[in-house]
Amino acid sequence: EKKNLEGAFAVRRKDHQDIREVPQYADECGSSWLPGEARDSSYFIENLVPEGQPTILFGPGGAGKTSVIMDVICGILYDALWMGRAGVSAAVLYLDYESGLQSVTRRYWRALQGRGRTPIAGVFNYFAARGRPLVNMIPALKAELKRTGADVLIVDSIGPALGGRAEDSETALAFFRALQSLKITTILLAHSNRMNNQDTKYMPFGSMFFHAEARATIYIEATGRRHDSNDLRYIDLVLYPRKMNDDALPKSIPMTIEFTGATGAVRVMDGQNTTAGI
Repeated sequence: EKKNLEGAFAVRRKDHQDIREVPQYADECGSSWLPGEARDSSYFIENLVPEGQPTILFGPGGAGKTSVIMDVICGILYDALWMGRAGVSAAVLYLDYESGLQSVTRRYWRALQGRGRTPIAGVFNYFAARGRPLVNMIPALKAELKRTGADVLIVDSIGPALGGRAEDSETALAFFRALQSLKITTILLAHSNRMNNQDTKYMPFGSMFFHAEARATIYIEATGRRHDSNDLRYIDLVLYPRKMNDDALPKSIPMTIEFTGATGAVRVMDGQNTTAGI
């Protein structure tokens, strides 16, 4: 019988939690680390996410951003590999502005199930922002990064992390100055522009500085949704790299997210032969 979600966490302080083992999955899969392939040391994920720099993953609501970022986290933490790209095995700090502890935990567990993995203590750490602008949280974030040993910060998402209007240039620049002071790899989730013009799929919502100051930006777009008779639901989507400061833009990445029921495994697969790849 599944335990209450809160019971699976070791709570150190009110807003700081380390996602630990999940007993109901512990006997279903191994927990060994797999070595990644040789990689370019300037990347956290080969030719996609620069190391020690900010990357923005942006798109409309419901496009699958959170499911993709959870699979990225699990792929890197447990396999040092994501979608065939070599990466760095590094502990993660997840700064949450939107979903809450139980929702983030559930999504992480579902992504682990999709990969057939057992959670390893200390590698995925949750931090509740509770509405505080990121620029005001730098001392607390530095302390939490030191405490957890995390080398990667996920911010979900940029809008509520700003403490000001996203369209304001100084708000955007102050946000990136704060990130730079952390001196670690950051992956930032963001929405796309509301306007129905060429910028909608090219730049994150808000000031042009969100595109200019990020070292890499990636647009995510859902291309199709379907169900089958086995309680499986699918979202076909494509990742479109829009900016890569230090290298040529990689090709678009078609993929499919498979959801098992409302609480089961979530699996991210190659989508070359789906609506994402055709």
